[in-house]
Amino acid sequence: MSKREDSWEKLETEFDHFLLDMKPHVLKHPNKTERQQCAIWIKKLCDPATCGSGLIGRKNRNMYARLLLHMLKRGVLEGPFTSKPEPGSLKTLPAYMSIYFDEPLSGRSVQHSNAGLPDWVTGELGGYTDDSLTVGLLKDRTSSTPIATHHRYFSTSYTCEIWFSAFFQIEMKIKVLESKHQEEKLKMQQRHDADVQKILDRKNGEIEEMKSMYRAKQKESEEMIRKLEKKVQSVLRESQVICESKEKQIAELKKMSDQSADSLKNEWEKRLHAAVTEMEQEKFELQKKHTENIQELLEDTNRRLAKMEAEYNARSQVTEQTVGELELRVKQQSVEVEKGNALRQKVTQEKAQLEIQIASISAELQEANRRSVTQCEQYEHTVQKLQAKHETDMSHLHQEHVLSATKASEVIEDYEKTAAHLKQQLQDSEHRRHQQLRDQEIKFQQEKDELQINCEKKRTRLQQQHSTEKDSLVQERQREVSSLERQARAALQQHQQHTQEWRKRDAQTISDMEVQLSSLREEFQGAHTQHKQQLAELAFLREEEKQRAFLDKEASLDRLRSDMERIRSDLERSHQHEKDAAQEKVGQHSLLMHLIKCVFG
Repeated sequence: MSKREDSWEKLETEFDHFLLDMKPHVLKHPNKTERQQCAIWIKKLCDPATCGSGLIGRKNRNMYARLLLHMLKRGVLEGPFTSKPEPGSLKTLPAYMSIYFDEPLSGRSVQHSNAGLPDWVTGELGGYTDDSLTVGLLKDRTSSTPIATHHRYFSTSYTCEIWFSAFFQIEMKIKVLESKHQEEKLKMQQRHDADVQKILDRKNGEIEEMKSMYRAKQKESEEMIRKLEKKVQSVLRESQVICESKEKQIAELKKMSDQSADSLKNEWEKRLHAAVTEMEQEKFELQKKHTENIQELLEDTNRRLAKMEAEYNARSQVTEQTVGELELRVKQQSVEVEKGNALRQKVTQEKAQLEIQIASISAELQEANRRSVTQCEQYEHTVQKLQAKHETDMSHLHQEHVLSATKASEVIEDYEKTAAHLKQQLQDSEHRRHQQLRDQEIKFQQEKDELQINCEKKRTRLQQQHSTEKDSLVQERQREVSSLERQARAALQQHQQHTQEWRKRDAQTISDMEVQLSSLREEFQGAHTQHKQQLAELAFLREEEKQRAFLDKEASLDRLRSDMERIRSDLERSHQHEKDAAQEKVGQHSLLMHLIKCVFG
C-alpha cells in the first residue's frame, strides 16, 4: 500500500508540473478556438471521475497531459486535441503516440537538440547545422581574408579559385552528411519497428495472463453477486413483512381514528342540538319580551288616545255651552227689539208730533237691525270656522294615531327581521361548522391516502433503483470486459473497489429503508397529532363563535332598548306638542269669546 501511495503521489506531482508548464503556452497561443479546446481538455483531465482512480488511469492521464504539453511547445495541435473530448472515461493512449515524445522540439535551442541525439551523431554532424554553416563560412572568410590581403599584390584570380574550391568542398560534405543521415534514419526506423514489435509481443503475453486472471476474478465476482442477490432477496422479504405489519398498524390506526372521529362527531352533534335548543329558547324569550313591549306600547297609546278623546269631549262641551249662551243672548236681544217696536208704536200713537224724531229713531233701528244681521253672519262664520278647525284637528289626530300605529307595526317588522336575520346567521354558522368538519375529514382522508401512496412509491422506487443499479452494474461490467484488454490490472483494482462500494451501497440502502420507515412512522404520528390539534382548534373556534353570537345578541337587545327609549321620547315629545297646540287653540277660542262678549256686551 505504501508503494502504491508513493506512485500515486509521484503521478500527481508529475501532473501538477505538466499543468504549470502548460499555462504560459496556452495563454500565449494565438488561435482562440485552439485555446478553448485546450481548456476543455485540461478540465477533462482534472476530472477524477473520467480519468479513473487507479494507477493505470493516472498514468494514462499523465500521458495525455505530456502529449498536450509537447504539442503546445511545438505550437501545433494534432489529434486527439483538435476536437472536443468524448463523454465518459478517457480512452487509453495508442502506442504509436509515444513517437511524439522522441521528437525534438522546434522551439528549443541548438544545444538542447544536440543533447537529445547520441554522441556519435553529434560528432558526425559536428557544426554543420545552419548556424554552423554560417559560422564555418565566416571562419573561412576570416581565414581567407588575411590570405587575400597577403596575396593582394599578386592576383585576384587565385583568391576566387580558393573561394570556389572551399564552397564546393562544403557542399560535398553536406551531401555526404545528408546521405549518412538518411541511412541512420532508416536504421533507427528499423530498430524502432523491431522494438515496437517486441513491446507488442510482450504486452500481448501480459494481456493473455491478465485475461486468465480476470476470468478467475470474474467467477469470484459472479459468486459474490449471487450471494449479494440472495441477501437482497432476504432483505426484500423482510421489508415486505415490515410493510405488511406497518399496513396492519395503519389499518388499526385508521379504525381508531374513524372511531374517534365518529365519537367526536356525535359529541359535536349533541352540542349543536343543545345550542339549537338554547337558541330557540332565547328566541322564544326574545319574542315574548318583544310582544310584551309592543303590548305596553299599545296600552300607552290607547291611554293617550282616551285622554285626548276626553279632552276633546270637554272642549266640545265648552264650545256647546258658549254657543248656547250666544243663542240666549240673541233671543234676549230679539225680545228687546220687539219691546222697542212696541214702544215705537206707542210713541207714534202717543206722539204724532215727533215724526222727525221717529224717522230718525227708525233709521237708527234699521241700522241696529243691519248691525244685528252682520253680527249674526259673523257669528255663523266663526261657528263654521270653529267646526272646520274641529274637523281638521280630529283628522290630524286620526292621522297621527294611524302614523303611530304604522310606526309600531314597522318597529315590529324590524324586530321580526332582526330575529330572522339572527336565525339565518345561526343557520349559516351551523352550516359553516358542518362544512368545516366535512372538509377536515376529507383533508385527513386525503393526507392518509397520500401517505399510503408515498409509501408505495418509495417502495417501488427502491425496487426500481435496485434493478437499475443492477443493470448499471452489468453494463459497467460489460464495458470493463471490453476495456480490460488494455487496462487489466486497473480493472481488477476497480472491481475490488466496486465490490466494496456495492457492499457499502447495499448496507446504505438497507439503512436508508429503515430510516424511511421510521420517518414514515413519525410522519403518521405527526399527522395524527395534527388532526387532534385541528379538532381542538375547531372546538375553540366553536366556543369563540358562541361567545360572539351571545355578544351580538346582547348588542341587538341593547339596540332594541335604545330604539324603544327613542320611540318613547318621540311619542312624549309629540304628545307635548299636541297638548301645547290644544292649549293654544283653547286660548284662541277664549280670546274669540271674549271679543264676542265685548262686541255684544
